[in-house]
Amino acid sequence: MVTNENGEPVGLTRYRVVAQRTAPGHEGAATLTHFAFARSVEEAVAKVRQAHERPGGVYGGEGLYRVVEVAEESPLNKERELEEARRRLVTWVMEAAWAETVEPSGVPHSEMYGILCDFFTRAVVFPGFGFPFGTEKGDTSLHTSDPSRALSRLLLEHLTHHGLDLREKEYGR
Repeated sequence: MVTNENGEPVGLTRYRVVAQRTAPGHEGAATLTHFAFARSVEEAVAKVRQAHERPGGVYGGEGLYRVVEVAEESPLNKERELEEARRRLVTWVMEAAWAETVEPSGVPHSEMYGILCDFFTRAVVFPGFGFPFGTEKGDTSLHTSDPSRALSRLLLEHLTHHGLDLREKEYGR
């Protein structure tokens, strides 16, 4: 087999094969990830099954796991996976934040709230949007989104809960 300088087979693609546990009583991991170099998705799955299919193995006669996802490993896929992971995290945090906040009764510390929304939008929710100053020269607008509003409200409530007395800046004095 011919390999490149990284030791990877030339002419073959690296695939990630994810299997999910099928037996609820099995104490193994909920999912397993295997990698295979192959010419196609089908060949990658066959190689992984062959390597792990034996009595008591992952894909043995008991059928402890089944393949649920196969993806070609490439820089583009890694970028997509990172974006999907970030979106899942932001959604999870947003849902948790909304669940923890009390019924809104106006916006506490409106100026700070707007600045926090802009921060969370640029740094967490849409990190490519331009942090800290935006993508356009002179971008001084405050930006917001549902997740950033949830995170901002949660942070303000958390600070208030811990006795931090937040005051709006008084202009003109």
